[in-house]
Amino acid sequence: MKTTYEDIFNLISACEDFNGPLSESEAVKMIADELQISKVSYRIFSAGVNTHSEVIYIAPSSKLGEEYDFSRETTDTKTVVIRIYRFPYAPELNDEQKDLFNVFAHTILSSIGAKNLSKAYDDIFYFDQLTGMPNKTLFFKRLHGLIASNTQDKFAVVYVNIKNCKIMNKLFGYETTDKMLRDFAHDINDVLDRKNDEMIARLGGDNFVLIVLKDHLDDVLKFISSVKVSTENNEDVIEYIINVHAGVVLMTAATEDPGMVMSAANVTVSLARRSTAKDIIFYNENTDNILNNERSFVEELKRDLKEGKFIVYYQPIYNKDGSDEIAGAEALVRWRKDGHIVTPSSFIEVAEQNNLISDIDLYVLDTVCSNLKKWQEEGLHLVPISFNFSHYDLITSDITEEIIKTLDKYDIDHSLINIEFTEAGFHEEYEALVYAASKLKSNGISVTIDNYGQGYSSIKLLQELEVDSIKFSYDFLSSENPRADVILEGLITIANRLGLNVVAQGVQSEDEVTKLVDFGCSLFQTELFEKAISERFFVSKLRSKAQ
Repeated sequence: MKTTYEDIFNLISACEDFNGPLSESEAVKMIADELQISKVSYRIFSAGVNTHSEVIYIAPSSKLGEEYDFSRETTDTKTVVIRIYRFPYAPELNDEQKDLFNVFAHTILSSIGAKNLSKAYDDIFYFDQLTGMPNKTLFFKRLHGLIASNTQDKFAVVYVNIKNCKIMNKLFGYETTDKMLRDFAHDINDVLDRKNDEMIARLGGDNFVLIVLKDHLDDVLKFISSVKVSTENNEDVIEYIINVHAGVVLMTAATEDPGMVMSAANVTVSLARRSTAKDIIFYNENTDNILNNERSFVEELKRDLKEGKFIVYYQPIYNKDGSDEIAGAEALVRWRKDGHIVTPSSFIEVAEQNNLISDIDLYVLDTVCSNLKKWQEEGLHLVPISFNFSHYDLITSDITEEIIKTLDKYDIDHSLINIEFTEAGFHEEYEALVYAASKLKSNGISVTIDNYGQGYSSIKLLQELEVDSIKFSYDFLSSENPRADVILEGLITIANRLGLNVVAQGVQSEDEVTKLVDFGCSLFQTELFEKAISERFFVSKLRSKAQ
């Protein structure tokens, strides 16, 4: 049967529309029969690597004879190669059939190239390039689809933020952390019911969003709260538990705006990040009000910090070895707000949760270093000053560099500075703490563990951390139980044998001081001897000491 232009048009249409085997197309089958073609396959190469292979046409009797290859470069730098087999012993093609054969081959080649470009476009437009998971665009497309089909009330949206991703980058490097993020995403993807419209999408950075059936929600939340990933780093196998903050929005039949759903999820995960009690929070009508109030408070913090409304008080540390001299002091921040002096308990937690704590800590350090330089020029007898840095500071790029830079800016002797980290706060940033302590020590800056004994693995800390001192709160460690004194004396003895200074806080009576001195502790920072005092009163004490 002679092929007509209409047949060729039908061939082109069939190839443009194909999404599977061309064997099912009558237009393709008719021309393939005329040319005695038994099989057609294609391969896609990227940078010389075969990335995809597929058979797209096969005749009922698929015996293979002579093969013909055709190739074409695509605009996305890939190469498409199709291979056409004719039947064994098929007669040689005449000139008219050769033209038809070329039309057949190049029509298929062009359609595959176009399909490849379309897929490449979809991959870029709808999928995250790092994890291979859907991106924000595809997430919103899915959400629109659920709302259009009136099935949204069966689903919840979960905004997920990975904890401590900056620390992961610092400890393992970006390449290893990227692999951990991929594994995290794929592990969650594996537990989702994708056939019933559940999905995970990456929003960017350490943020993901899930669409989950309400009936499946409890199981998914339990899974995502602690995901173990394994990877190799410097030939070592690393097992790391990824923990998350999550904000959950339960959609209803009245849910109509995907943007509002996403905004509610974003607000809720922000609250989860600020909460010390819960890592997963469900959206409710009060959520917006809570966050708006906090945002106003944060803006006030930022403004007053910029305007220098934060001041530094000093609480002396006394040596009770018989001299009763000031052995040092801790710099303590205060906020001058609306005519009152506000203590850190009212704002530190909010500052930590809104990434302002490093600015405040470095502001205090800068203020004190400026004072030290001035006092030194006045000939005052200087004592070491301690600064309590938040464990959140360890998440910043390199807080130790900022500390060293500030000291050198004012030409301050590094031995006059002591950096404290609170033990109970840094269990999740332990490796970062080890790194920071080592770097500070190597630059001649003393390091102290504050509130020692209130965290966990305390003995391990003394083994592994390069520190100069420990501070403990006596009211926390003391007890009516007589074993408490044995433990406390043992702790002080161990610290002394390790060459560490021991500072007691929270002591409330002279009898307690006497007992601790007998145990081997001679340094005290307590309101029993002196409350935190303003710069003016602290300077007067330094002057009296210089005389």
